[in-house]
Amino acid sequence: MEILVFVFKLAVLLLPLFLFGFFGFWKWRKHYGGGTILGYFSRYVIKKRDTDDEFPVYALKVGLFLAWIMFSAPILF
Repeated sequence: MEILVFVFKLAVLLLPLFLFGFFGFWKWRKHYGGGTILGYFSRYVIKKRDTDDEFPVYALKVGLFLAWIMFSAPILF
C-alpha cells in the first residue's frame, strides 16, 4: 500500500510534465499528422536536441514546472 501511495505522489509531482507531453503530442499530431505517441517522444524527446517552442513559452513551462515542484513536494512528501 505504501508503494501505491508513493507512486501516486510521484505522479502528482510530475503532472506538469505529463500535461506538457500530452498537449505537445496533440499539437504535433494536428500540425504534422503524426502517428503514435511513441513517434512523438522519439522525435521530440530523444532525437531532437532543441525545442519548437519560442523562448518565452519554453521559459514559462520550465518556470511552472519548477514552481509546481517547489510548492507540491513539501506537501506531498
